[in-house]
Amino acid sequence: MFKKISSNQDPDVTVTSEIKREFSKYFTVAEQKSKGFISSHSKQVFIGMLVAIAFSLIMCFIVFSPSQRQNEKMPHYVKESAGVATNVSDGIGQTYRVGEKVYDLIKLREQVEQVLKKPKLTHQDTLFLEEAIKQFEIHQQKPKK
Repeated sequence: MFKKISSNQDPDVTVTSEIKREFSKYFTVAEQKSKGFISSHSKQVFIGMLVAIAFSLIMCFIVFSPSQRQNEKMPHYVKESAGVATNVSDGIGQTYRVGEKVYDLIKLREQVEQVLKKPKLTHQDTLFLEEAIKQFEIHQQKPKK
């Protein structure tokens, strides 16, 4: 059932190499003519490219912009998914802010521990500890929605 099929074909011969061999003369002629046209009419080609870019911008932002009527005809799943990107970016931003707060609290706790390890506290140390307590209280309050 699984008999190996042997072939006497050259392994270097592929479909693409055969297409290149067959049509290479047409490709070279087209390449030469296009290079000649571009070199002799370079300004017109450049202006044509600029016109094509301007045309595509006009079509993209003015002609094909969805109107209110088109938005009403959209299926419900398209309307519902419109705010998904906003929700995701808001969630990522909120996660980042929470991470920053945690990082700040960890740094503050390390500083407080350094101060508390001292055998004798100075007036500056006391002021720092009072400020640290205020910071901990601020971070412990639940954010208002």
